[in-house]
Amino acid sequence: MVVKKATKYIKEVIKMNEEMVSKIIDEKNWHHFDNFMKGQTVGINPDKSIDYYECDVKSFLRAIGCSETEIKYRFERVKGDEKNG
Repeated sequence: MVVKKATKYIKEVIKMNEEMVSKIIDEKNWHHFDNFMKGQTVGINPDKSIDYYECDVKSFLRAIGCSETEIKYRFERVKGDEKNG
């Protein structure tokens, strides 16, 4: 029952690969992000690559002092890069 309540607030779970995360958080923050993610859930693919959840990336950015506006900008920039090839 608790799961049903929680899932109604989650619109979409978005998985992100290491390359996307690195662009969003800035490579110089990777070590800090890696430490932040200790104990968090990640997706492990058959090829052993890892997918991170968007909500964890956003939480990390908030923890290092990014505003909601900056977080939105970082995500839009990377998603725009993907669309443009």
